[in-house]
Amino acid sequence: MDLYILRHGTAEAGLPGGDAGRTLTRDGKSDIRLVARWLKSIAVTPDLIATSPFARAKETAAIAATVLGYTARIEIWDELAPGNPVSRIIHRLSESGKNTVIVIGHEPTLSTLISSLVSPDASARITMAKGGVARIRRLEFSPRIAGELNVLVTPHLLRKR
Repeated sequence: MDLYILRHGTAEAGLPGGDAGRTLTRDGKSDIRLVARWLKSIAVTPDLIATSPFARAKETAAIAATVLGYTARIEIWDELAPGNPVSRIIHRLSESGKNTVIVIGHEPTLSTLISSLVSPDASARITMAKGGVARIRRLEFSPRIAGELNVLVTPHLLRKR
């Protein structure tokens, strides 16, 4: 499996109704379009896009899907919401049966997920920027979980190109 891990873009400040309803700012939307266009330029064609149920993550998924021409249903995975153990995300990925997957979520869960997939003892220290994307290639789940961190890109780096 090739796994793309995308952190949601910059979101508006806290809302009285809580964190889950926060939506992307104009800059956040722009950053996600930039990253999605870059993914398209390197010929990423996802078999599955899965997102956290939080508004900013769902908005990120919708933008990425549009830019990439993804027409299947975007899956909402509660496992990608903040506070869930990474083991649940890994299990869901292993059950997906897909070759190219994009997951969208939040920090620090995404950094922990990357570390768990590329480091035998999950000790790799990685920080995902808002709107950043990581690619784990050759991800396998048996006989052990193993993948290669092949790309880690931020909107800031793409604007510098």
